[in-house]
Amino acid sequence: MRKLFKDLMRTKRLTEADLQKIDMIISREASEPFHKGNLHALNGAFIGLPMSFSEVNKDSDINSNQRTGANNDVHNFTGNQYIKSGRKALQRHIPWTNSAIRYAIMRECLLVDSHDLQIRTTLQGVFLCLCSMVVQWNMTRFRQIFVFVVYSVVWSAVFGTALLQQWNYYKIQQDRSVEEEIASLGRDYITGGLEYYNCVVQRNIMSNAGQYDKNGNPRQRFFRRYFIPLTNKIEFFENKLRDLK
Repeated sequence: MRKLFKDLMRTKRLTEADLQKIDMIISREASEPFHKGNLHALNGAFIGLPMSFSEVNKDSDINSNQRTGANNDVHNFTGNQYIKSGRKALQRHIPWTNSAIRYAIMRECLLVDSHDLQIRTTLQGVFLCLCSMVVQWNMTRFRQIFVFVVYSVVWSAVFGTALLQQWNYYKIQQDRSVEEEIASLGRDYITGGLEYYNCVVQRNIMSNAGQYDKNGNPRQRFFRRYFIPLTNKIEFFENKLRDLK
């Protein structure tokens, strides 16, 4: 962790004062790192880390549970409970490496230094203003309630879709720029990114969950494509590692 913070301050990406605004917590429910808020928000930000990050090089929970008898009642589980329990166990026992953990934390630190909340609030405000303008314009033009409602809904959907695509574009560009910035920090972070996404993809494939495709990428809706597929990130770091040789 100290090396990570030194790297951030060495590149002048974040200052020591910025790092002091970031709280880090360990979450039992999280399977991957996440963050809430940003450095420019009034309430600050925090980064959540999965329990598996703190259990690297420790004995597995499965062996511990067997010693304490925590698994004695597995046969009483319903089908759904058993599947959920298996997925949680799979998430807890991902073979993270120190480089992968360092990469993941670095990524969240860089994502925290953003204006996500402000941009999203602005887009929501623009959407509400456009919708109100459409409603007022339709009220003066159409006398029939049915026609008024149809036109209002259609134009609201058009504006909403356009603004959503702007948000998707912003998130993808942010995702791409963060990966480029981390790769510029050196071989250790490139290797960490490659190891991290390989572990995540393998976990997704083994989980057989419906939210992942056959390649282990999270499924995205047609109008909600706001992040780069994981397999593309693996290819990105492989190319970066190849360029160093």
